[in-house]
Amino acid sequence: MQTPGLPVSAKALIMTPRGRVLILRKTNGLFDLPGGKLEMGEGVFDALSREVDEETGLRVDMMALVAAGLKRRPGLGPRLVRVYAGRLTGQGDRMDPGQGVRDGGRSGPGAVPAAPRLSSEHDWGAFLTPAAALRLDLAPPYALALARVFRLRIPARARARVHPLL
Repeated sequence: MQTPGLPVSAKALIMTPRGRVLILRKTNGLFDLPGGKLEMGEGVFDALSREVDEETGLRVDMMALVAAGLKRRPGLGPRLVRVYAGRLTGQGDRMDPGQGVRDGGRSGPGAVPAAPRLSSEHDWGAFLTPAAALRLDLAPPYALALARVFRLRIPARARARVHPLL
């Protein structure tokens, strides 16, 4: 559901059975989680399913809202970001958690069938340990979600930027 005057984005903190999380990098160099802006009249879980499929081709069971906060980017203004924890469905341990992915995923002999494919919006993605993901320059709501789900401490450089709404 949209908030009047404030765009809303829903993001998925996608976890593998091995406890890794999917981190993407946008073509502008910013680290990201799969998800995006809700369309007018669209429900949050419908938006998450649509965005995760468009950006990665993965199927995810959404579990719970874990963080919310404002994200500000020059030229775009503030946006309310809601981060939901989710688990991969149907992929099990067939994924290679340390393997980075690029547009189109991998194909050919020895390919992991469940490897995500990236949309043109992202140029890199990998399943990282939560601690490794927190060392990246993540948007505050993403860092907060990781810290809450995995009971980790937010790095000092990121802590000052995190102002939770939830």
